[in-house]
Amino acid sequence: MHKYFDKLFLKDYEEKKYEGRIFRKMSDRFGVSLAILQGDILYALTENCFTNSPFDAAKIRKVLDVINRTYRVICEGQMLDIFSELKRDFTENDYLRVIETKTAHLFRAAIQVGAIFGSATARPLNALSQYAISIGTAFQLQDDLIDVSPGLKGHAFGSDIRRGKYTLLMIKAFEIASQKQRQILLSALGNDKADRGMMNAAVEVLYATGAVDYVKRLARQKLREGQSCLINAGLSEEACAFFEGLANFMA
Repeated sequence: MHKYFDKLFLKDYEEKKYEGRIFRKMSDRFGVSLAILQGDILYALTENCFTNSPFDAAKIRKVLDVINRTYRVICEGQMLDIFSELKRDFTENDYLRVIETKTAHLFRAAIQVGAIFGSATARPLNALSQYAISIGTAFQLQDDLIDVSPGLKGHAFGSDIRRGKYTLLMIKAFEIASQKQRQILLSALGNDKADRGMMNAAVEVLYATGAVDYVKRLARQKLREGQSCLINAGLSEEACAFFEGLANFMA
């Protein structure tokens, strides 16, 4: 979005350079400023979707509470994710906390909104919330695996490694890797100039150390945990088939 407004500025106005604390070009400042404001407007439009809906006021208040809480938690998760690119002492529990907050809570909010508007009582709402956290976590683990799967359209191979992201794949690999394997990983991690050969070598280490298989197993485990929660959700046969299918799709 900020690049779009950057180009729009340069189309209609002459570039101006200056020595600012953050920006040195007027087009950059214009683009980023308008992109941030677009995000603020989108948030307001989100609330409008609910306040202008035909549901009763009590349900709308509950839903807005879910939305506002989730918005904050996801932002906190994204902040932790950014820090993960700088720190090298992340543990498995640290990483699972990151993906639960930045990804799984989004799944939970989506399902909670539907359940609240559908007049769900506490027990099915809790069961569906636990389901959402489990499959949302599995979704992110699968996304990490896709990053190291060559030949998939729409995905840049090894982009997480180039950005220096300390995913669970990296955490597990470093736990087991030999000194030579560590050097291979470190040469590619956070190196945006890493060529295909370096990326292939790093990914080979992820497979050789068993990190890829470990993350695959954990993703399947989370999916099974999520599916087991459906037993307590009291869903219709059709609804249960939908949520089972959603989990299977992620697998």
